[in-house]
Amino acid sequence: MFKSRILSLAILCFSLTVLLVSSVGITFGFVVTKTNSIVNTFVPIDSEIENIGLSITVNKAVNNLSEDTIGPDGFEFVLENTENGEKTLATTNKEGVAVIVLEYTSDDIGKDFSYKLFETEAGMPGVLYDKSVYDIAVSVYLNSENKLDTQVIMNGEAVDTPVARFVNVYHNGDYVIPPTKDNSKIKILLALVVLSSASCILFSLARKKKIK
Repeated sequence: MFKSRILSLAILCFSLTVLLVSSVGITFGFVVTKTNSIVNTFVPIDSEIENIGLSITVNKAVNNLSEDTIGPDGFEFVLENTENGEKTLATTNKEGVAVIVLEYTSDDIGKDFSYKLFETEAGMPGVLYDKSVYDIAVSVYLNSENKLDTQVIMNGEAVDTPVARFVNVYHNGDYVIPPTKDNSKIKILLALVVLSSASCILFSLARKKKIK
């Protein structure tokens, strides 16, 4: 009787031990598997996202009103960050083109940037500068391919490639009379008016003679 009780107690203890060990083993295995999965797939964000550059193009034209002319090169433009006042300068080439490149990093994801683009009035004699100001808003985000991308709003309109156009006027004091349009139609109309008026006068005179 005593031996059977001891045997039963031993079997019970053995069963509880096996059950406890099994439970611990399953839980431990689950935790290790999950932890290893996270560690193996984690990559620092800065190493997988490349910086992105945004080009803002300026097109300059000059309307020459005198025989002495100048080209669109050598004009300076300013892109000013309206938040911190930082300025980026660019000068037009012989074709009247200037390009300002902005660079954004992964630290800029989710940020919005605001700029103003305008021309510097250098005081060149005979030049009337274009006073246009372009408001440019840039939003930086991470696209579906895990790459940096930008959304650009220029003067209230969404654009893919921001291009700002400026036109200056130049004269040295001697204006050139711009070519006029073809006035042949106007001359014909004037001739018809004169003939009509003359006909009316002759008709009136002839009528008065008949009445007399």
